[in-house]
Amino acid sequence: MSDRITFNECAKKSRQQKVVLEEKLTFMSQWKILCLDPQQRLEMEGMPVPANTKIILNHVKTNQNLAALSQFSFRTPFGREFEVAAKTEVDSHKAETPCNHWVFRTRGCKTRPESMSWRENRNLKTF
Repeated sequence: MSDRITFNECAKKSRQQKVVLEEKLTFMSQWKILCLDPQQRLEMEGMPVPANTKIILNHVKTNQNLAALSQFSFRTPFGREFEVAAKTEVDSHKAETPCNHWVFRTRGCKTRPESMSWRENRNLKTF
């Protein structure tokens, strides 16, 4: 969920638009996926998103992109983490910077997992 910046509601370190994960579905929790190439965004609207490709996550209400801000990092029990906020950062050519790029990763199927190898050795039928 995300909403516009107010004096009391903003990200802790960067003071940008706060982003919070919530269970309930509201208009403030709607995000859309945009194609990285601005010239293909209109054509790709409504199409399935291929895995392992760079995309941009855009907040519907505020039209701000999800950003991982590397200049605002902090330590957690899981290691160093970047602050996540809703902020569209652009370069001199008005293109989104890498902090706005996201990827939905899936594991490649080049090698079989070791848990599958026992089935091959015992010649069991699999469906």
